[in-house]
Amino acid sequence: MAHNRRPSTGRRVIIIGAGIHGLAAAKTYLEMVPDIQLTIIDNDDSVGGVWSRSRVHSNLMADSSTPTFDFSDLQMSEEFDIPEWSSIPGPIVHEYLERYAKKFDIVHRCVFNTQVTSVEKEGRGWKVHTKKSGEAAIAKRQTLTCDVLMVATGHFSVPKLPNIDISAFGGKTFHTKDVNERSDELLSKDIETIAVVGGNKSSFEAVCLSYKAGKNIHWLIREEGAGPALLMRTQLPNGISTSKIGYTRFVSMFFPTIYSNSRNWWDRLVVSGGNAWGKKLFEWFWRSTTNNRIGDRYEKSENGRLLKPKILNLFWSQASTSFVHNRDASVFDALDQGEKIHVARASIVSIKEKTLHLSNQSQVNADAVVFATGWESITGQIFSPELQAELGLPVLWDSLPETEAKYWKELDASEDRKILDLYPLFDNLPYKYIQQDVEYTPFRLFRSLVPPPLTADRNIVFLGQLGNVQQTSLAEINALWSVAYLEGLLPLERLVSDQDAVNREVARVNAFMKRRYPGRRNIPLALLEVRDWMDMLLRDLGVRTDRNRLAWERSANRGFGWWGVKGWMAEWFKPYEPVVYRGIIGEFLERLGQQDDDKKTR
Repeated sequence: MAHNRRPSTGRRVIIIGAGIHGLAAAKTYLEMVPDIQLTIIDNDDSVGGVWSRSRVHSNLMADSSTPTFDFSDLQMSEEFDIPEWSSIPGPIVHEYLERYAKKFDIVHRCVFNTQVTSVEKEGRGWKVHTKKSGEAAIAKRQTLTCDVLMVATGHFSVPKLPNIDISAFGGKTFHTKDVNERSDELLSKDIETIAVVGGNKSSFEAVCLSYKAGKNIHWLIREEGAGPALLMRTQLPNGISTSKIGYTRFVSMFFPTIYSNSRNWWDRLVVSGGNAWGKKLFEWFWRSTTNNRIGDRYEKSENGRLLKPKILNLFWSQASTSFVHNRDASVFDALDQGEKIHVARASIVSIKEKTLHLSNQSQVNADAVVFATGWESITGQIFSPELQAELGLPVLWDSLPETEAKYWKELDASEDRKILDLYPLFDNLPYKYIQQDVEYTPFRLFRSLVPPPLTADRNIVFLGQLGNVQQTSLAEINALWSVAYLEGLLPLERLVSDQDAVNREVARVNAFMKRRYPGRRNIPLALLEVRDWMDMLLRDLGVRTDRNRLAWERSANRGFGWWGVKGWMAEWFKPYEPVVYRGIIGEFLERLGQQDDDKKTR
């Protein structure tokens, strides 16, 4: 198929979501095609998504450090005069995203406090039905139309609550999403004891907030599942930032991956699990890495031991991870003392008045309950079930035609066998994993961005679906890839030969993710191996992937390079800061221009 490489003019573009991925998409589209008619719709009252003004409470901390939350063309440390590789308070993250949106003229294009209720096809475009946030379902709706739709709602918008009756509770209930807007209620003098339900990062933040307000806390974490989040130091014992080490390409040598250009001898010998000596080195690396980042956090008290994840290994853990910041020291002292903070590995069975009856046959009293129980999967809810399946979004397996379900299950099984051939370590797991049910199909998006049909109209992408630990850099690369795809500047047939090849690639990636993160939620994940994922997208675009080496080559004071050794050292051992991706849009467009010039001279 031939595609026009001249960006179209005047197209109507709607982005759903004004979080990190929505902002990056808006900035990139406007830079590449300035005369588009762009509208950004968001359910909240400000930009930021999970970092919006309404959701960022005073105690919230980013689960990373500067400069890892930077976009490539706006440095947070310079904007706020804070040291690099230091912890970032949540309010600064929000303010940073506000400044980014203003700098690139995005805010006035946003329609806030507006909920998208449904989306349907209209010819080669889309109809987007909306209503004002908080209004009843029968309220008057507005319908917008567009040529291009970019869905950037992510996975953290709609609170998920446990299946228990809370109507008889005599106190107040909250979800962590509400903590900021209702903090006066939560921290009022009338509330002396708070039960925090859940074991992830947001539960830890709620515990910290409650303790610093002088409350008594019952921290309730269910017995089943992967256990609480794995709590890591922000700094290693030698004072080096944990993030700084994790952002080097060197660490990626110990990740299995299918996203790189080719496998090398190291991958086969050490990472694959097929060599006994290599496997010992692999296990030693991850055991040492875990110990350095965890320390004796879980061995100081009974409460500490109750917080230990079921698998205490950074590579194999099914639990999420969270950083322990320096400001949290007093909270951990209180936790170890066990007077103001009490941990229980139990679920709430029932609630009556202000008494919570637990699954371990005990009961606790509380004036308020904060549910840190995660999020509903909503990406496909704005589409009809038929359209969800067509777009590669999760649907009930039973809803698929029998022949289609059989096709995908056989393809999934075939690709799974290939992954096990590449990485025998996945077939000989050192831990027993808790498998989630497979009632729903997995996401089937090519590059976790676009619907799988090769012949699909280039009019929709899904952003922010891939769980990862480098959101801003991935958001910028995703945005460039997506705009290139939508504007016909990225011929997919150059990447995959036909529809069967697209389906095989989608199944291959899903098979790897399922083996790499067994028992995790049914969402795409590339946590540790996200650098290789971003490299793959840049290779698709024809943009250089060795960004640290390129930055060294462009440096005005690089000096003598020792025949390329300094550039090689920078590439492998210097942290990959987001600033190294500055200019990728220009590099991509320059490459397209060179290709056009080459054709003219033939």
